[in-house]
Amino acid sequence: ASASLCPTMAIVDPRVVETMPMTVAASSGFDVLCHAIESYTARPFTKRPPAEPKHIRPLNQGANPYSDFACREALRICGRFFERVLQDESDMEARQQMMWASTIVGTAMGNAGVAVPHGLSYPVCGHVKEFVPENGYPK
Repeated sequence: ASASLCPTMAIVDPRVVETMPMTVAASSGFDVLCHAIESYTARPFTKRPPAEPKHIRPLNQGANPYSDFACREALRICGRFFERVLQDESDMEARQQMMWASTIVGTAMGNAGVAVPHGLSYPVCGHVKEFVPENGYPK
């Protein structure tokens, strides 16, 4: 991946989740859960060869103390709030907490990278042409 594709800033506005359809909330929650697990189980940074030249840092460092901490926190939030999101679409605390989990796991994933399942999803999704959820996503 190119460094040009890495964002330098994000706007995380909790109002976004207020009108999010339940199917989108569920899909987003599973995305957070999967990314947290993938990044937490990514190859450790100590197992990666040093960058050449040494002052150039690769985009994905491998699992490291920060990414491990962020992934564990995202998993903790998922354990506490994901089911609540699915049970009550008016539970704004749960939706906002899941948005926070998404934010922190995004930084962890961007730092550590992900595992094989992430890459395997691309060819599978590329072959799905006709699936349209019953609600939540525009056609």
